[in-house]
Amino acid sequence: MTKVKDQDYEMWAREIASGGAVVFFGAGFSAGAIGFDGELPLGNQLRDKLGEFCGLKRKYYEKQDLKDVAEYCLNKQDRQKIVEKLKDIFRVKQSKDEQKAVVRWPWKSIYTTNYDDLVCYVGKQIDKNIDTLTLESVLPSESRNFCLHINGCVDRLEPKHLDNSFKLSRSSYVNSDVFANSPKWKEKFMNDLQYSALVVFMGYSLADMPIERILLAKTESMRNKTIFVVADPKNSNDDPIGDNKFEGYGKLLKIGMESFANKIQECWPQNTNLGFNYLEKITTSELLDVNVRDNDLKLFFEQGKFKDEWLQNEVLQYLKNGHQIRKSFSGKGFTLGDKITEGVKDKYSLKSPIQSDYVPKLIPRKEKIDEAKRELARDSVGILGVFGELGSGKTIFLRQLAIALVENGNSVYFVRHGDFISQKEEIDTLLKRLKDGNEKAIIFIDSYLNQLKIAQYIAKKVKETRCVKLILATRAVDGHGDESYKSISEDSSVEIGQLSDLDLGIFAQIISHLGLWSRSLSEKTFKEQKKHLQINCNAQMLLILLDIFNSKHIYNKLVESLNNVLSNKQIKKILFVICFLHVANITSKDIVLFSYLLGDDGLGNLKSQHVKQLRALNLWIDDDSGSSILALFILRYMFSYDEITGYAFEILKRVRNTEKSYHNLGYQAYLKLLNYRTMSRVFGKEKDGDKDKKFTFLRNYYDDAKREIPILIENPQFWLQYAICHISIGKFKEAQNYLDQAYGKANQKDSYDVDYIDNQQARLYIYQGIETEDKEDAFSFFKKAVELLGERRKEDEYKYSIIESFWEFLEKHFLHFGKNKQEVIQKVLANHHEKFCSFCGQGSWYKQKIIRGCEKVFEKYLPNSEKPNLSKNLSSK
Repeated sequence: MTKVKDQDYEMWAREIASGGAVVFFGAGFSAGAIGFDGELPLGNQLRDKLGEFCGLKRKYYEKQDLKDVAEYCLNKQDRQKIVEKLKDIFRVKQSKDEQKAVVRWPWKSIYTTNYDDLVCYVGKQIDKNIDTLTLESVLPSESRNFCLHINGCVDRLEPKHLDNSFKLSRSSYVNSDVFANSPKWKEKFMNDLQYSALVVFMGYSLADMPIERILLAKTESMRNKTIFVVADPKNSNDDPIGDNKFEGYGKLLKIGMESFANKIQECWPQNTNLGFNYLEKITTSELLDVNVRDNDLKLFFEQGKFKDEWLQNEVLQYLKNGHQIRKSFSGKGFTLGDKITEGVKDKYSLKSPIQSDYVPKLIPRKEKIDEAKRELARDSVGILGVFGELGSGKTIFLRQLAIALVENGNSVYFVRHGDFISQKEEIDTLLKRLKDGNEKAIIFIDSYLNQLKIAQYIAKKVKETRCVKLILATRAVDGHGDESYKSISEDSSVEIGQLSDLDLGIFAQIISHLGLWSRSLSEKTFKEQKKHLQINCNAQMLLILLDIFNSKHIYNKLVESLNNVLSNKQIKKILFVICFLHVANITSKDIVLFSYLLGDDGLGNLKSQHVKQLRALNLWIDDDSGSSILALFILRYMFSYDEITGYAFEILKRVRNTEKSYHNLGYQAYLKLLNYRTMSRVFGKEKDGDKDKKFTFLRNYYDDAKREIPILIENPQFWLQYAICHISIGKFKEAQNYLDQAYGKANQKDSYDVDYIDNQQARLYIYQGIETEDKEDAFSFFKKAVELLGERRKEDEYKYSIIESFWEFLEKHFLHFGKNKQEVIQKVLANHHEKFCSFCGQGSWYKQKIIRGCEKVFEKYLPNSEKPNLSKNLSSK
């Protein structure tokens, strides 16, 4: 048994006092309390009471299981009399001091499998109003003072409950699994286990198998914050096998309830300002003596693993020394360790590197950090959007930006995952402190669509208080298809896209230093290597790392690391879900979502060696820091088409009836599994030569999906995604057929919003106009697209993405049209340019590329007198 130190009790006392701890009471917690039928019984004692109640001789029940005796009792006795007997047994009239002390503590939530009303009774004694709830109760909203009786409670017991919700007899367990009919309670319970600062099980025996199944899903980080308080071995028999079982889920304290209560009371913190559980404050210190080994860097680039200390150190080093890096290195190359001293006048004349102790190990993203700092410095910017595509390095950029902001004297916080009520309370506390101290802070939320409720709440407070600024990050297309993400109107945005020339040069040198080039590229000069990253990988982090992963050495290493996982079909399904959640940018940390997508038995075959392999690659669900690029690579190269579709269709069938809300992560997963853009990432390579193969996979995927899940043919969104698949490869006739299906299915539904269908229809018209050589047909397609841009359409990025697509059409046809047609086109542009200027000024997230594309169209094809002053509008943002 692990030794417990005084510091452990002090830490636990702080977590409990801060309101961040959850408690689970088992039968042992109630031991010693007195009911109307004597002291509250444990399992065998309750069995004996029921046996006596049925008039049985002791020899008939003394070796039987409680559930079997209860079953006999239900069959032989009057139900109402059984209810009355149980109320006599479990209604409390006297409690112990340690029970009062424990219930008085400010628990985040209280759960129990006990039937007695001890918690509610004690609450009345200590003037704490605690609601007694069962799985049939509605979830509480704001109040924390409740006790959920998972197996039922005598306080609400009626005869009809004995076969089902009051879990006493064997049939009540068989007929109704715990949480089976209470998904909302299951979600809350699992979220409490996962997101609480501390989980305390008191007097619990692990005898309730459904609860133990939930504990099996617990991750290492959860296990480290879970403690089991059980009876002192002086008062019970030794049980080394049972002890080992407990220690598989958390830390075992065999000291008894009274000793634990006394220890916590002794360590109770005097300072009530205990910090936060759901807000991580970013702090920096003087440069640390952190030795970053090559293997640390490899793990960072391959798996996204990093330590806060060396990430902070690297950012601080660059802030201090970055200006000294030779400015000409991008053309000539440099070695890790180069820098320029202030005494060198002509930085371009150096022939050999100057060694120093500064080793750039992280791509600095200096230009983007400076851009974000400039935007945040403006009074008009309260909410800043940071967005980028899959694998752009967005999460690391946020950490780099946060450290830079702290160094500039700002208070910076990251919102951690958790339940909304707890997050809201801490945000309110922070805002009050800021207001009282006349201070300001900057709050970050990464992948904010996974925490939309708290993001919306903070965004509202930004406008009301002006003492806090909010940075919201997501992938550029995550919100498409759902309107709820637009409820937050950001004031400005920063796009994390292609790497700068400086970043590419540093990246090329890091790859060389780590020996990650392929054989052919390792022979190239620095200039040639950098050019490869610029041209072949389009200066994109995603393509650069995929290029590295595709080397034979890295691939074989990954296969070896995952051998036990890849060889087991059921475990490979778990790997698929983990990787898909990373690629789809849906939190892979949420245990509720994870178990929901896998199904009831999804985690049943998971062994410790599987978890060890997944965790070694930073792919297990301890947190969200794993590499989405590694996840994408694994899906592409280690899963066959049949495996991907089989797992995907299994999930689609399971979640198709889930609540259609973007707050529901299960619904997000459903949408992403049908989303063309997401699945094209999973199936396709990025290079042109693979497009036909990718299209074949995608077409077959949608074909197979509607065969496996026939109800999909009634879904307009399914046909829309199917159409987009064909538009992308230039199969316009088929695409039109599927858009017609989408319109038809939409018309069968009440008030269905066809804007997204209209968007693709207009895009298809423009593409058809580009393809045709007949000028009349081309102009006809243009007019049809313009009709869909009428005033009925919303002024959003989808509308202007169509205008952006005009560029290629006009470049091909405009000069060949007659004067009348040219004037019609210019009139169309003139009609839209004023609204477009307003659109530019809204500062929306996904608009910058679209704005630049539309600006090209207006600048070239509008008469001078009618051109909007776009650059002025954009610079005023």
